[in-house]
Amino acid sequence: NVLYKYFVKLIGLIQPDFFIMENVKGMMRVEKQIEEDIQNETNQEYSFIPLELDAQCFYKPQNGIRYILVGGKHFM
Repeated sequence: NVLYKYFVKLIGLIQPDFFIMENVKGMMRVEKQIEEDIQNETNQEYSFIPLELDAQCFYKPQNGIRYILVGGKHFM
């Protein structure tokens, strides 16, 4: 659960208008922490849309639900 922090640091450096993060379903347990870390790292107000998607529906050669977090500035 710490690998995502490198992604958060990258978001802090780049300050993108939007981003998409994909990970295992278990990361949903720390969703609020991820969102808080992004807000703290960027000093920006991001809106977030969490999604659960079945990887097989997208022709990925794996079973299971994937956690997708879409974040953006001024898009909601």
